[in-house]
Amino acid sequence: MQDVKIREFYEFIPMARHESESFAFVSREALVMDIEVMYAEQLQQGKRLAVVFITHSGKENEEILGLVTAWDIAGYQEL
Repeated sequence: MQDVKIREFYEFIPMARHESESFAFVSREALVMDIEVMYAEQLQQGKRLAVVFITHSGKENEEILGLVTAWDIAGYQEL
């Protein structure tokens, strides 16, 4: 799984079909606050940001280093 890229899941999870939710990619240098803003903006537009994938420079064709969900952001705010 270390070298798995999101494009390898594309046929199983067609992202374009998720009309009410979206997915985003950020650099490993992104701030937590930046990701929090991304979630808030999507919610204001009536969409749900399902997952923010973390890659080296924020490009979707790069290896996924991690991911952030809304639950992660909520848990971070409670600290």
